[in-house]
Amino acid sequence: KLTKDPRTIEIPFIPSKDCPNAKIGLVLGEAQGIITISNVEIREVSGNKILRDASMDSFTFRRTPYKSLQSEPEQKQRDMTKFYSDLQRDYFITMGNFLKKDLGIKNAITGIGGIVTKNDIATQTNLDFLDTHAYWDHPNFPASPWDKNNFRIHNKSLLTDQSLGFINRISKNIQSTSNKPYTVTQWNHCYPNQYAYETPLLLASRAAIENWDGLFQFSFSHGWEFEPELNNIKSYFDTLANPQQLILNALAGRIYLSQEKPVLTQHGDYYTVETSFLSAAVGFIKGKSITLGSLTLTPDDNGALVVIDKNGQSLNASKELILFAIGEIKNSGSSWNANGKFSWGKKPALFKNINKHQRTISGTH
Repeated sequence: KLTKDPRTIEIPFIPSKDCPNAKIGLVLGEAQGIITISNVEIREVSGNKILRDASMDSFTFRRTPYKSLQSEPEQKQRDMTKFYSDLQRDYFITMGNFLKKDLGIKNAITGIGGIVTKNDIATQTNLDFLDTHAYWDHPNFPASPWDKNNFRIHNKSLLTDQSLGFINRISKNIQSTSNKPYTVTQWNHCYPNQYAYETPLLLASRAAIENWDGLFQFSFSHGWEFEPELNNIKSYFDTLANPQQLILNALAGRIYLSQEKPVLTQHGDYYTVETSFLSAAVGFIKGKSITLGSLTLTPDDNGALVVIDKNGQSLNASKELILFAIGEIKNSGSSWNANGKFSWGKKPALFKNINKHQRTISGTH
């Protein structure tokens, strides 16, 4: 709490990651007024000795925010974690019984929509299914929330991340669910990240291999008033005017819904997906000799290459093939300026042709 008279405040914390461009933020609330802060100093305390050696005899029940637990003595960390978990489990049991027994609700019920941890999963044992949300390169806003003229993304490839973006994190969560149904009711590789062609095929393949129970990209559209032109991308998330995502999701949907387990293979900095009806390569494929079924080609740029039979039949019996060569997409005139601001551009939305110089494709058919 702030006072009119100056006083010294010490706030211990433990950083969870290293970062060459780290910043300290002081969140001061929303009330208007003038606040003076002076002589800000950051000091390293070896092993956070003061806090971790605190005597449990002086323990008082002060509820610590979960994200700040690392600063507390280890016993207090364990106690508070158990307190939060027990509180959450009791709520889900009470509410689940009320909905099912008292109200007689028949539809499936889950407890948490969003990013869930193993502790969260353990508190939902009486509910019907588990759910998570997952985004790659979600925009953040340094000034005003949801300001489309002032936002930041890291614009990195999913394949450069140790967890394959969010795909491996979801996979690990599913492995701890004890066969409870599991859905992803929000996912997106957000625009204008230039590598958004990576996620649909890879996510659908992993979901099919591991029997995930539902995939829902967020979102097709927030409403016509948000996306009045079908060839002009105006959203971080909506796919209504994004032909790259519409095409890839149509192909990914076939993988996920086919009841066939795809073969997903990593080749260094790109992946291949193989089924009886589809062959694909996704990632850093520029200049590489890529074999898809009976075809071999060398793309001019990175992206997603997909081959399917024209009539939806097995590739082995195919007489006519369709090749999708899908790269980056953006609006005409869209770019980042020197100040780090994004210009959304205008219609039409443009695909990058990743196979423009190749006039012949080797193969036998």
